[in-house]
Amino acid sequence: MAHSLTRYIVLGLGWYIVVFGVLGIFLPVLQGILFLLTGLILLSRESACAQRQLEKLQPAIQNSLKNTTKPRPAPSAFGKK
Repeated sequence: MAHSLTRYIVLGLGWYIVVFGVLGIFLPVLQGILFLLTGLILLSRESACAQRQLEKLQPAIQNSLKNTTKPRPAPSAFGKK
């Protein structure tokens, strides 16, 4: 009984976060991709379909993390020193 309750809580929370991710794609306040990935990771614990989708996305995620550059410092309003 406890395992099935935990499963339903994880599935519910995962879908709730995925919905926030979809909203975040259209609303500038929310980080859509972050919520979608977090929800997909939660769902992959209990759903084989979500696990397969996460495995398909894993190379793209690793590639984007590798190509991330450090942000440049903002230019000074007073000119160069």
